[in-house]
Amino acid sequence: MPIQLTEAMIRAGALKESLARGHECYHNGAVYDTAVSGNTLTARCRGVYAPHYKLRVEFDAAGILDASCACAYEFGGYCKHIVALLLAYLNDPASFETQTAPQDLLRELDRDQMVELLTELMQKNDDARNTVERWVAELARKGAAATSASGTKDTPQRQTVDDTPYRKRIRALIREAGENYSPDYDGEHEELAQELDKIRQVIVDFLNADQPRDALAIAAAVLDEIRKCQDYAEYELNELDDFAHQLDILIAEAVLSIELNSAEKKKLLKTIGDDGYPAVRDALAYGWTVASRADEADPAIGARPGDDYQADVVEAQLNVLDRRGDHERYLAIALAAGRHLRYTQKLAELGRGAEAAQYAAQHFKRAGDALALAQQLRTAGQVDEAVALAGSGLRLAQPRAELGRWLAPIAISRKDNDLALRAWIAVFDEHPSLSLYQEIKALAGQMWDETRIHLHEQLAHSWQHQVHAEILLCEQDWDAAIALARKTRSGLTSQVVEIVADGVMQHRPDWVVETGKQCAQALIDTISSSRYPEAAAWLARVKKAYRVLGQGATWDAYLARLKEDYRRRPSLQRALKAL
Repeated sequence: MPIQLTEAMIRAGALKESLARGHECYHNGAVYDTAVSGNTLTARCRGVYAPHYKLRVEFDAAGILDASCACAYEFGGYCKHIVALLLAYLNDPASFETQTAPQDLLRELDRDQMVELLTELMQKNDDARNTVERWVAELARKGAAATSASGTKDTPQRQTVDDTPYRKRIRALIREAGENYSPDYDGEHEELAQELDKIRQVIVDFLNADQPRDALAIAAAVLDEIRKCQDYAEYELNELDDFAHQLDILIAEAVLSIELNSAEKKKLLKTIGDDGYPAVRDALAYGWTVASRADEADPAIGARPGDDYQADVVEAQLNVLDRRGDHERYLAIALAAGRHLRYTQKLAELGRGAEAAQYAAQHFKRAGDALALAQQLRTAGQVDEAVALAGSGLRLAQPRAELGRWLAPIAISRKDNDLALRAWIAVFDEHPSLSLYQEIKALAGQMWDETRIHLHEQLAHSWQHQVHAEILLCEQDWDAAIALARKTRSGLTSQVVEIVADGVMQHRPDWVVETGKQCAQALIDTISSSRYPEAAAWLARVKKAYRVLGQGATWDAYLARLKEDYRRRPSLQRALKAL
C-alpha cells in the first residue's frame, strides 16, 4: 500500500505550536536516518534533552494509524519531531531508504532458522525477550481458555497461595497514605494508585492462569483489610474506593469460576459486609442465571431488587467467558444484558465487523462507544466501516470531542471535507480554540455563514470567554469584543479584558483609556503593594491609547496627578516611575 500524505493531514494531527516548531526542526535538518518499510516511516531526530529521539509513523488506508516518538511531549497531537519527519517525507520521499518489510523478510525463513533468529534476539535484547515471552504466554492463555471452554480441563479446587503477604502489604499502603493525608488535598495519591494496581494485576494473573481460588483468596483478604482500615480511619482515600469497585468485579469473576459451598458463601458475605459490592452479591445470588425477579435469588444471600440483570455481575460474567474463549455464550449474555459495546467488540474480534457496525448504528447511544468500536474496526483493517460508524457517532450523546479529534484527520486523508468539518465542529463545541475556528473556516467554504452562527452560539453559552475574545478580535469585530469584556469583567480586572484592550488599542483607544483608568484605580485602591505592578501595566495601556489618540499631553497631566495624589506610597511611586 503506497503511503498517502498531505500537508492537511499533518496539520490536522498537530497543535499550532508543534507545527511551527516541527517546520523549524525540518528546515534545520534535524531529521536523519530516514527509512520507509512498507507502510511505516522511521527516523531519528536531534533532541534537546537527548542526543536524538527515535521516531516511527505507521500508515493505513485511513491515513496515519500511529505515531510515536521517544521524547517526553504530552500536550496532545504530534510532537515537533513527528511533524518534522512527516514534512521530510512529504517534501522528499525519495530521500528515504527503502527497507524490506519485516513480514517479507521473515517469510523466507524456515522453522529452524526462525527459532535460531529469535533465540539470538532474546539473548541479546531484553525488550525482544519480554515481547516473545508475552506473546507465548498469551498463546498459552488462549489455548487454556479453549480447553476450559471445551470442558476437558478441571478448574483447580484447592487454594495454594498464602494471603498473608497481601494483607500486610495493603495495611502498609493504607498506613503510609494516611500519614501523608491532608484534608485540603483533593488530588491523587499516585504511588498508592500504582501499588494498588500491582495487586489488582496479581489477582488478574491468577484468574488468567485458571486459579480462581487463589485469586479469590487474595482479593477477599485485601478487601477484608480495606474494610477494617476504613472502619476506624478518619479520612477517605478515593483510590481505595476505586480499587474496591475493581475488587468487586474480580471477586465476582472468581465466584463464577468455582463452586462455593454454603459455608464459603457465608464467609465471603461476612467479608464484604452489609453494603456495597453488588457484583459479588449478584454472583452469589444468581450465578450464571438471568434472574427476572429478586425473589428468585438464593434467599440465604438476598439480592438488590429493581434490576432484572445487574450490570456489575454482567461485566464479571463476560470477563470469565472471554477468558474461557466461550464466544457464543459471551455474545448471548452481552446481547441479553444490552451490553452493546462489548457485544459489538466481540463481533469485531471474531471477524464479523460489518455485523458489529450495523448493530452499533442501531443501538449505540454514546459517542464514546462509537469511538471505541471504530478504533477496533480500523485496527482490523475495516476502514470504511470504522469511518461510517464514527460519522454516525457524531450525532450521539456528548462528549463527542474525542471522537471528532480521532475522525477529522482520517476524513481529511480521505479528502472528505464535509465529514472533517462535522468532526472538527464536534471538537470545537466542547473545546473551542482560535486555531480550530480557523481550521473550520477553511473547510466550511460556502457553508461558512451558517457554520459561523453555530460556532458563535456555542461560544456564547460556554465559559471559554478568552477564546471567544480571541476569535472576535481575529474577525476584527471590535465592538462585540468590547461587549464581551464588559459582560465578563468581575472584580478588579480579568484576562479577557486585558486581551480585548490590547486587541482594540488601535481601533477603540477611547475605550482602552476609560477601562484602563478604571482597572488601574481599582488596583491602587486595594492599598496592596503586590497589586501595583498590575496597576502600572494597565496605566501603560492607557499611555499607549492616549498616544494613539494623539493626546500625549493629556497623559502627562494624568500621570502627574497620580504621582501627586499618591506621593506617600513609595511602592506605587516606584511602579509609576517606569511610566
